[in-house]
Amino acid sequence: MITEITKFKEGTNQKLIGEYLFQEEGEYQINISINDQKIPKSPFKLKVIDYFFLEESEILQKENNPKFNQILEKWIKEAGCNSNLQRRFNSRTDGWEYQTFHEKCDNKGKSIVLIKLKNNSLFGGFAAIDWHSYGGYKQSTGNKSFLFSLISLDPKFLEPLKMPIYQRKGYEIACYSKHGPRFGGGTDLHLGNGYENMKKFKYSYLGNTYKPPFGYKEGSNEAQNFLGGSYQNWDIFQIEIFCEN
Repeated sequence: MITEITKFKEGTNQKLIGEYLFQEEGEYQINISINDQKIPKSPFKLKVIDYFFLEESEILQKENNPKFNQILEKWIKEAGCNSNLQRRFNSRTDGWEYQTFHEKCDNKGKSIVLIKLKNNSLFGGFAAIDWHSYGGYKQSTGNKSFLFSLISLDPKFLEPLKMPIYQRKGYEIACYSKHGPRFGGGTDLHLGNGYENMKKFKYSYLGNTYKPPFGYKEGSNEAQNFLGGSYQNWDIFQIEIFCEN
């Protein structure tokens, strides 16, 4: 197996372990380990192809942290989605109305919702089944949808965290014409309702369907405050939604 790729040009020794993105072109030395014995191979030249998962995302571009792109790509591949999703909704240009969300994202396959708050929180959800406007809850085969946090204000969970479905599995996502994206029954993550748009109406009751962080119980203040720093008093900076089709 390949254990490391070491850049040796110009006397550097930059080790890149696993499936990481190369940021620059150059000469590299590949080392192979057999029975714990490293066998050096010939150096090779690498030409970098600029590719990032969700490369259209203005939110992720501003964060300038490739780790976020990589971990989201890893998580959705584990959920059976192998597409490089295309942005279909951007609140900066499309506004905040749930009607626009449905016009652009209904029946477009699997999707990722990215939410950036002005307090720096960054979180969202992956829907393993497409959205529609007919009313009711939907459930994917294998319940592959999940919520995630990339940047949390909770000092106990500073690393990206995936929150899969763990109970009430029939409430994976809710699809109503007068609501924006809704994950879980309860609701674990809810944007927009029939009276207010997605910027004004939003809340998280984490733990109803999607598993809260370790040690936090459904209904607890810690679970409710985890994603946005509070139950519903969020100041949303931007929402982006990426779909399969």
